[in-house]
Amino acid sequence: MSMRNHLRGRVCQMMPVKIVVFVAIDVGQNFWAEVTPQAATELQVAPDSQLVCLLKTHGLKLVP
Repeated sequence: MSMRNHLRGRVCQMMPVKIVVFVAIDVGQNFWAEVTPQAATELQVAPDSQLVCLLKTHGLKLVP
């Protein structure tokens, strides 16, 4: 894993939608991640928790 492929941040919002949870992480600007509800529970993702996001660049989407 390259050092360029991770970002440290704080969860600022969580939005459950159907079978996924969108998580907004403040890494200097908001970065949105899509996780399953089970993963969010297992990883103890909650507002104001600190996270390290591991990225795969082909999985990124620019949303204007």
